Amino acid sequence: GANKRMPDRLRIDSLLARKFQTYLNTGYALCASRMVAKTVTNFDGKQVSGRIFEPGAWSDYKDHAYAGYSGDSYPDTNINKLKVAGVGWDISHGRRFVSVFNSLYRERTFSGHSFPTDSDMQGLANQVVYGISNKDRKFPLFTNFSDSSNGWYRVGYHGAGSGHAPYGLCNSITSGGYGFWAEYNSDLGLVMDTLWHICQSVVAGVKTGTLGSLVVNTKINTIDASFYKEYYMGSRYYFEYVKSPPSLSTLDLELLHFLPTLGKWKNDYSSSESDCMSSDKVNCLEISSSNPFNASLRLKFKVSGQSFVSMKIYTASGRLVRTLVNSNNVYDGAHNTIWDGCDDSGQQLPSGSYLCRLSINGQKTAKRVILIR
Repeated sequence: GANKRMPDRLRIDSLLARKFQTYLNTGYALCASRMVAKTVTNFDGKQVSGRIFEPGAWSDYKDHAYAGYSGDSYPDTNINKLKVAGVGWDISHGRRFVSVFNSLYRERTFSGHSFPTDSDMQGLANQVVYGISNKDRKFPLFTNFSDSSNGWYRVGYHGAGSGHAPYGLCNSITSGGYGFWAEYNSDLGLVMDTLWHICQSVVAGVKTGTLGSLVVNTKINTIDASFYKEYYMGSRYYFEYVKSPPSLSTLDLELLHFLPTLGKWKNDYSSSESDCMSSDKVNCLEISSSNPFNASLRLKFKVSGQSFVSMKIYTASGRLVRTLVNSNNVYDGAHNTIWDGCDDSGQQLPSGSYLCRLSINGQKTAKRVILIR
């Protein structure tokens, strides 16, 4: 792709280029033949298409020998071996698919191939957020294997008594770049955002120190902290038959893992925004309360001179659900309004991503907000 974009900068001998193209053609065909569709159910209870790469390719591999055993206790190596015929890749090694399939998708124009299609990329995202997640948007978890199997992984790999328990690879979602696929399914962006806020709450609770000498702020949300430490900081890994303590020394890295994937989700849904109320900006929109929100959301805007102002809430699919402001007589200065998470009829709206659109004298801006029931 780089050669075809900038042949003067990246030169490839014509014979080598033809050999390379032949090699790529074989790779494209192989990958396309091993991508399998699977039906999954979205957050609204509707069936959508997911995608699994190479289901069953690892069924006989020793690391997957306990993929069908999802018990909480460490597996008995004599009775708990249980293979899964169509088991998918483990989600830790599966992180490779993010960069591989994104690259193949991005370079289709230059490769001359239609694979992966738009449906393939959306299907991969669907599989992550609907197929392997527990669909709990407050405390998201992910199965160990990409086909939704959630048995033990790599039992005995690091010696007797070692292995990853069910939901033991969840941090692969945050560190593996899966959030980049949120551009194909915004629900995945919502899940990543939830994990980001939980992770922040844990980091905020750690005031100083290194592993073994930590001072923890007692005001931290202990539910969030215990959840994140258990499932995203290594506590589902067993060594010599004992659960590992959370890897608090790498907590700052957990935050860094999120940044690229959240940045890719292009809509602005962060509550940490510049304060337009205290600046010289006009015709601006600010979210001045926690986002995601549960009960109510405070929205501020500022106008210059008497203005026509419209502020409306839309679903992710673009359906208008609430009109908060619609007036041609809004005077100069800062104003605020509160959205209670209900539609125009007063009915509570479900959890999800919504768009707040502000129009001031025809000048438009928007912010993404997240409602979590």
